[in-house]
Amino acid sequence: AEYGGEISTGVFFRQQNSTVMQNPNNGKTLLPSVLKQEREKCWNARDVYFEKCHWKIPQFQTQEEKDQWKQDCISLKERFYETCPKSWVFHFEKQLVNP
Repeated sequence: AEYGGEISTGVFFRQQNSTVMQNPNNGKTLLPSVLKQEREKCWNARDVYFEKCHWKIPQFQTQEEKDQWKQDCISLKERFYETCPKSWVFHFEKQLVNP
């Protein structure tokens, strides 16, 4: 049996006990190993952003240090948003607020 369901960055299909993902932009099929790599990139971006900007907020000696930290956090947040599907970002941020 073949079925599919939309996911924020593509469409998943299950055929003969294997899952593949079709990229909606170019129609190319992504193999499970590629999907695993994409998940790991997302999780890494999430972990770095949350650790530096939410879990371990440093004590600042100067305003310049605080400003640099804010800029770093903006960059890390952008990377997190670019790397992860929107539904995952929403889920992870909801967990951060309501563990």
